[in-house]
Amino acid sequence: AYLVEALGLGTGHVGVVYMAAGTGYCLGSLAVGGPLARFPTRSLVVLGYLATALLIALAFSARVGTTGSIVMITAASLAMGIEVVAMAALMTADTPTGAGTTMTLSGSLFNLGAAGGSAIGGALLALSGYQALAIGLPIFALGAALLSWRRAPLRVDGPRGDGIRIGGGL
Repeated sequence: AYLVEALGLGTGHVGVVYMAAGTGYCLGSLAVGGPLARFPTRSLVVLGYLATALLIALAFSARVGTTGSIVMITAASLAMGIEVVAMAALMTADTPTGAGTTMTLSGSLFNLGAAGGSAIGGALLALSGYQALAIGLPIFALGAALLSWRRAPLRVDGPRGDGIRIGGGL
């Protein structure tokens, strides 16, 4: 809706923006296992969220114009691709459970975030329009970056329920 209502794009141009954003997301996802593999995973997660916060704020502020907003949306999608794959890798490395359990938890949390984010985004739109998204979405991305930065030890009940500490985690 933003692309049509605020930027005045037609259906065909909206499709091109979605293709560009999807390509950015795909390239970001692939980069985590390729050229970005030499960087610490937690740093990729945090920097991905920080980049997303900045780029979304610019894209929805309408201060960068139509072309600028499209570039920012595509770049934000690239950053999101990086952070999502890096977060999955981080969770797999930092949690003591098997990869299947970790990925199920990860998928569930992402779905919960998407549902909650849609509700909050709808409320922001109802309250103040697209400008509210330029403020609200970056706040959530900054919060995610802060939560991802801290390496918190996990407490897991051992066989006797003794609450032993295992590794670090989110």
